[in-house]
Amino acid sequence: MSRLIRFHAFLSAAFLALLFNACTGPGRISQKRLQAIRKPIADTLVVVRTPRSLMKLPQYRLSFGDVIEIKVFNHPEFNETTSIRPDGRIALEKIGELFVLGLTPAQLDSILTRRYSRFIRRPDVTVLLRQFGERHVYVLGEVNAPGGYLLKDGMTVLRAIAEAGGQTQFAKMNSVILLRNEYYREPVAIRLDLSNFTSKPDRARDQLVMANDIIFIPRTFIGELDGFVDRFFSRLIEPPLDLYLRTIFFTRTLRR
Repeated sequence: MSRLIRFHAFLSAAFLALLFNACTGPGRISQKRLQAIRKPIADTLVVVRTPRSLMKLPQYRLSFGDVIEIKVFNHPEFNETTSIRPDGRIALEKIGELFVLGLTPAQLDSILTRRYSRFIRRPDVTVLLRQFGERHVYVLGEVNAPGGYLLKDGMTVLRAIAEAGGQTQFAKMNSVILLRNEYYREPVAIRLDLSNFTSKPDRARDQLVMANDIIFIPRTFIGELDGFVDRFFSRLIEPPLDLYLRTIFFTRTLRR
């Protein structure tokens, strides 16, 4: 057993000697120099991993006015750049019209791959978002200038109402309705109490608005939200804004 131990010790010493000669021999980098080089490199090699909470965030959904570029590998005749029309559609050669509002770029990629497979064997399609369209919020009901307004950073419901000229004397500010269609969830209707906000400010009551939100200020208090959306679109607004807002709000039901 002692001979075996001495033999292993001899091999270890021989290996260390060879390693030392490799690092200090002619034309080799010295150990100190090697450590001096490794240190700054090691200091800059930092692995950054995306937090799981951010990985779960919803993907971007295509919206009105977005400019997208469609590329088909090895088939430049099918390459196109187009924008999403106010009806939520795009028109492509060979494909025709597609309703793309609310789709992610990856979803549109999959749809186009299937469509182009009718003309191309194993098409390789890439969808690139080149430009974001303008985002709007719509303020209707008892305001002095109802209509659509450009969404600004940090805009809240009250600021949107101010953009629309402020509420009229008939406005029921304790029953402001916020209609929101989050493409990755179900459309929702929220009642907000914004009465006496100047004397009792509360940020929780004055919510931030999102693109394509619809704010409706009624003349009378709305007690039940069930069925309000149907009444809103059937009786409270008029064409052509009616059709436009239906397209925004009911995106999930307007698929091909």
